[in-house]
Amino acid sequence: MGYLHVTLGWMRCWSWRTRVRIVMEKTHFRPALVESLPWLAPPPSEGPVDQAWSRCWLDFLVAHQDWRGLAAWVRSLPLRLSDRADDHGR
Repeated sequence: MGYLHVTLGWMRCWSWRTRVRIVMEKTHFRPALVESLPWLAPPPSEGPVDQAWSRCWLDFLVAHQDWRGLAAWVRSLPLRLSDRADDHGR
């Protein structure tokens, strides 16, 4: 058993969000790449897959104060008719 085995075993204990945030840091905002990794699929406890990823990306971009990345991410989101807001922002 070597050092790498201990490190990887330790990483398995980390929460899903922690593991995902580390990969997000290393991929420099490439959602298609990060979300396609099968070993990073959200666990059932995170809720629906699309909502889990949305919350994670939002937290990541806000934590980095990356307003350009946040704007690009929002523009990439699919909109439904039910997503519209009225004149009062509701």
